[in-house]
Amino acid sequence: MGWESRSRQRDAVMIASRLAGFRVAIDVQHLYRASHPGDQGSVYRDAAGGHVTEAHLATVYALAMADWFRTRGATVYTNDTRRGVLVGDYWTRNRQASEWGCNAYLACHVNAGGGRYAAVEYIAGDSDRMAVAILAQLAGNVPELVGSRTVALTLGIRGAVCIESFHVPGASAVILEPFFGDCAQLRPLWAAPRLQAIGAAIGEGVARWWESQRMAAIAAASR
Repeated sequence: MGWESRSRQRDAVMIASRLAGFRVAIDVQHLYRASHPGDQGSVYRDAAGGHVTEAHLATVYALAMADWFRTRGATVYTNDTRRGVLVGDYWTRNRQASEWGCNAYLACHVNAGGGRYAAVEYIAGDSDRMAVAILAQLAGNVPELVGSRTVALTLGIRGAVCIESFHVPGASAVILEPFFGDCAQLRPLWAAPRLQAIGAAIGEGVARWWESQRMAAIAAASR
């Protein structure tokens, strides 16, 4: 085996094991709630009268993100109605992921309201480091976006219910709103390849956050 072949093999092994031991719950919300049958989230329309739902867009980037994590050795939990995984009320899904000891809980949405920025929401009082890492990757990989925002949610308000029952020491839960589906300038992001790229960018942000967490833990243990 030549040097280039050995190098490629080492790179492949490193990629496949990069996130070994990492557990992530990827939850496409709005869907799978008996209390809200038929809920697809927001419905976005284009100038020609075509439309797409929030749930469809979120599902595409969530599936791409799940594949991205799996190819790097992570354990991934995604919505599965047959096995009762991440279905039902949000608090049920949050508690499932907590019982599995997930390091990250990603609630997948798409925003509405005509903005052009990416947003990641988290519970006030928790660290926003994963949110910041995700937004940095979206900014570098989705040129149509103009700005980004982290949003701290107070317990009990409307959005907080999506993630407020997830509790694992050292873990992080966020609501992903990577773009606005009803912004005309962002309609190119409806395309499957762009949604897949968004999923990969979010994955890289989460991975960098987790790696920084591990480095900090190693440094603390060595003192």
